[in-house]
Amino acid sequence: MKYYLVSEENLFRLLAEKDFSDVKKGDFGGLVSGPNNLSREGDCWIYDEAQVSGQARVSDEVQVSEKTRAFDEAQVSGQVRVFDKV
Repeated sequence: MKYYLVSEENLFRLLAEKDFSDVKKGDFGGLVSGPNNLSREGDCWIYDEAQVSGQARVSDEVQVSEKTRAFDEAQVSGQVRVFDKV
């Protein structure tokens, strides 16, 4: 498994279960509303205080960081880096 979900209020905080890309086992990531928001394949990750919720999905090599929010039915894939306040 790539990550665990740790309950945090109404969302879940990501907790890396293994090393990949620049993420180390035990690193905390951003917030998601459930396991379908972040693929368990590839090097995709949600960092910092970034949040992905609803039906939004992050996959492939995507990195979402800082205070970025992806929600509703957003699909972020490929080799993309999403950061800052969007």
